Amino acid sequence: MSSGMSLDAIYQRRFGSALQFRQAMWRILCEDYFQRFIPVDSRVLEVGAGYCEFINNITARTKT
Repeated sequence: MSSGMSLDAIYQRRFGSALQFRQAMWRILCEDYFQRFIPVDSRVLEVGAGYCEFINNITARTKT
């Protein structure tokens, strides 16, 4: 990178606030709504995961 910026700095500058918002939103959605449908001892497969917001914020025995 010719500007001397690290890849992390570039991504933070480009996506930082949007990623932080999405992470917070998915945490709330999973805790307050989706988790009631998913027993903590279940297995969860997230298809088309994208940024993996759902799978990273849901509690399950096995997550794929």
